[in-house]
Amino acid sequence: MERREKNKKKLSAQFADKETVQRLISVTDDMLKTLITMSSALLAIGVIFTDFVKSPLMRVIIILTFFIGLISSFLGVLPLNIRYNLEDAEELQNQEVRVFFRKRRHLWFGAAAMMLGFILIMIDLFIDVFSKNPA
Repeated sequence: MERREKNKKKLSAQFADKETVQRLISVTDDMLKTLITMSSALLAIGVIFTDFVKSPLMRVIIILTFFIGLISSFLGVLPLNIRYNLEDAEELQNQEVRVFFRKRRHLWFGAAAMMLGFILIMIDLFIDVFSKNPA
């Protein structure tokens, strides 16, 4: 409990300005929506153009990484259904900070999943190129 109180004080000091937190939440929301669009497009491309990845197992893994990125981004955009006291300004500020950190966590996870998909595509392409032309 003592650690939790220290974290609350640290967060309150870090995000003392309410407008800053609201802007951060808005920017993070916009980034998550962009990530949803990109993940959807990459998932569709991965399903339609499956010829660029030769291994069926790698194809499934790549499609799953784009799908996980899409789901994570979608979960980050969804609102939380949490009850809190509107009269307590400090609790409201802490809640906004928690919402921001939750959205940021989903943003990083979705972006990491998308990046992993790209890395796996590149690895598969390099394996394909080097297996055809040994140096």
